[in-house]
Amino acid sequence: MVGLRGVDLPRTVVVGAVDVVPFVVIAKGILDVVPDALLELPELAVPAPDLAAELGQLARTEHHQRHDEHYEDLERADLRQSSSFRADSPADATREGLECRLGPAMMRTPVRPITFAHRGARTEAPENTMQAFRRALELGAAGLETDAWMSADGEVVLVHDRVARRGLRRRNVSKSTADALAELDVPRLAELYAQLGSAFELSIDVKDRAAAEPIVELARAAGHGAPGRVWLCHASVRFLSGLREQMPDVKLVHSRRRQHIEAPLERHAADLAVSGIDTMNFHYSEWTAGLVTLFHRFGVNAFAWDVQEVRHLRAMLGLGVDALYCDRVDRMVATVTEWSEPRREEA
Repeated sequence: MVGLRGVDLPRTVVVGAVDVVPFVVIAKGILDVVPDALLELPELAVPAPDLAAELGQLARTEHHQRHDEHYEDLERADLRQSSSFRADSPADATREGLECRLGPAMMRTPVRPITFAHRGARTEAPENTMQAFRRALELGAAGLETDAWMSADGEVVLVHDRVARRGLRRRNVSKSTADALAELDVPRLAELYAQLGSAFELSIDVKDRAAAEPIVELARAAGHGAPGRVWLCHASVRFLSGLREQMPDVKLVHSRRRQHIEAPLERHAADLAVSGIDTMNFHYSEWTAGLVTLFHRFGVNAFAWDVQEVRHLRAMLGLGVDALYCDRVDRMVATVTEWSEPRREEA
């Protein structure tokens, strides 16, 4: 077969796409992807049996890379200022803060971890849509994960990227009204609470800093303890610590790749505790039993994202993490249920 630009590639599969650089070439098991956007086209044809699985895994990898790149400059600045940030707090206040956070945390009781449906049940419905959120709860997820931006008319909308996509249609989120975005199945946070209530944990990746305060206002308006079940995630410690005083009723999550944390992890756990940040969220591959214990010692939760396979889910459960993020809601719920039932019998 003749591959890309006339190059002969034996046993090569060439996949065409629309509205992007036109080819993905898979040769002898090596996946070479030209555009990032290709991974987000739901209408992509899949002629090879293993292509769907390969693209799915690569899509997750590309998402994590884009997530890191999105916050990279911000976190560098955050890290440069971390020393002065710690110096702003008197040593006595820091010590008192740690003593407040420790104590009970040293005697943690194993609990069933929160099962967060990553962007809803995205394997059964378009991600970050009401259909996906509703389906995730039907499958037994204890929590929903989503991403928040502000629309042009000042509403909190739930979509992963700055540009909303459905098929070939595109809209810049911050330059579009919530009604216009709704045409692409982008829901408002207010709509989520109105249709599904608030009896679930809600992890929100704050993509637009301006969305943080409106998110909390909407949760407070929803009532029934909704703010206490909101977990605001961001890559900047300074941003999160700045939210704590004005938002004492929500949970704060530092979500970052371990390699981008320059301070020793014990120092970082202490900083999170002093700053009132509840949780450290690492990629599942970065957690160890020792690290989970370390963060727990400072009263900081350990969340693990991108936990897709049963063996990885079981590994995280064995480490004692406090929450899991997974695309396959049915698999996650079944694995956690299986892991939890023997412990109920022992109790």
